[in-house]
Amino acid sequence: LSALLVAFPLVAQAPQGAPAQGAKALSLQEAIEISLKNNLQVGIAESTREFNKANILVEEGAFDWNLGASAKLSKTKDMTTLGETTTFSRSATASLLKPFEWGGTFSATYAPTYYVQEPGLAGGKAYDGTLSASYTQSLLRGFGREATATRLLVAKNGAKVADLSYQKAIIDLVAATESAYWDVVFAKVNLENKQQSLSLAQKQLKENEIRVQVGTLAPIEVTSAQATVAQREQDIISAEAQYLNAKDALIRALYPNERPAGIDTSDLPAVAPIAVEEPASERMALERRVELKSAKLSLESSFIQERAANNRLLPQLDASVGYTGNAATSRNTRI
Repeated sequence: LSALLVAFPLVAQAPQGAPAQGAKALSLQEAIEISLKNNLQVGIAESTREFNKANILVEEGAFDWNLGASAKLSKTKDMTTLGETTTFSRSATASLLKPFEWGGTFSATYAPTYYVQEPGLAGGKAYDGTLSASYTQSLLRGFGREATATRLLVAKNGAKVADLSYQKAIIDLVAATESAYWDVVFAKVNLENKQQSLSLAQKQLKENEIRVQVGTLAPIEVTSAQATVAQREQDIISAEAQYLNAKDALIRALYPNERPAGIDTSDLPAVAPIAVEEPASERMALERRVELKSAKLSLESSFIQERAANNRLLPQLDASVGYTGNAATSRNTRI
C-alpha cells in the first residue's frame, strides 16, 4: 500500500485506446501496480527500511530501566556451650539501574536479610537491610546526547536514509515501467504508420502501372515505385521486430515468473504544453531529490560520530550524589 501511495502521484493520466484483439489490455496504471507488486528490488528496499526501524528500538534499549533481583536461603548450625543453635537466614537483593541520554546514571539497591534462630537454650529473630541510591553525572567525557547516544542518533538517520532509498526504488521503478510502456506504445504506433506507408506505396505503384499502360508515364517510374514498396515492406519487418521486442521487454519487467501470452497497451500519451520556470524548478529539485536528502543525513551521521570521538578524548570528570540507609534489629534472647 505504501508503494502504491508513493507511485500514484508520479503517473500521468492518459486517454484510453482500444486494445488489440486476443491480447491482455494493460493500462499504464495497471502496469505500475503489477511492477510494484512483483519487483524484487522494491521488496528488498522495504525489508531494509523495516530492519533499520527495528535497529532504532535496539539502540533505544540501551537507555531502558534495568531491574535485577536475587534471593538466597541458608541454614547454619553452631555448637556452643549452651547447646546447638540453628540459624535460618533469608536474604534478597533488588537493584534498579537507569542510564540517561545526557550522560547521567541512576542506580538503587535494596538488600534485606531476615534471621530466625532456633535455640538449644537461646533463640530469636533479627532483621537487617540496606537501601542505597545514587546518581552520577558525567561533566566532560560522556556528557551530552551525542556522546552517549551516538549509535541511537546514527540509527535514526540510517532509518531515514533507508526510507529515502525505498522511495527512490519506487521512483526508479515507476520511471522504468513508464519508459518500457511508452516504448511499446511508440513501437505500436510506428508499426501502424509503416503499414499505412506501405498501403500508400502500393497505391502509388498501381497508379504508376496504369499511367505507364496509357502512355502518360515513363516505365522507370514503375520500377521506382516497386523499390519504394519493397523498402516499405522492409520497414514493416523492422517495425514488427521493434514492437515485439518492446512488448517482450515490458512483459519480462512486469512478470518475472508467470507471464501472459500477450499484452496490448490501452493508453495513449497525452500531449499538452508545460510551463516551466527554471528557478522554481531548481528549488523543487533541490528540495525533493532523495539522493540529496540521503547525502545530507549521511553527512550528519559522520559529524555526530566525529563529535563523539572528540568527546572521548576529554578527561573523566563526574559529579555524584547518593544516599545509603541501614536498618537492623537485635535478636530477642530467652533463657
